Amino acid sequence: MENSSSFVDTDFGKGVTSNSEDKPDYWAEVILDWYNKFSTTAYKPLLMGLFLSVPASILIFYMFVSSSFSNVVAFVAFMVSLSFIFISMGLLGWILSQPTGTRAMKEVADPI
Repeated sequence: MENSSSFVDTDFGKGVTSNSEDKPDYWAEVILDWYNKFSTTAYKPLLMGLFLSVPASILIFYMFVSSSFSNVVAFVAFMVSLSFIFISMGLLGWILSQPTGTRAMKEVADPI
């Protein structure tokens, strides 16, 4: 029987391992490093400034670039999507920083 912790994608013919013990996930490590760096108290003013820069940039765009309704709506959608990308990266970093669980929990999670 094949190892239950690996997944073989038959559409492409390549084996992709999903077990974290085989090879560390590069992007998970990058996100976790950034989360650990920015979760310190030294970066709280910077994070608050980034959070407040979204409405400020929308106001500046409306006042100085274009007051056309369609342009403002498009810019608001762009800024909101960018802010939600950063928020989701923060949430992902928080999830990755949590403990992975006991051995029994890992054994149950591997087949899933």
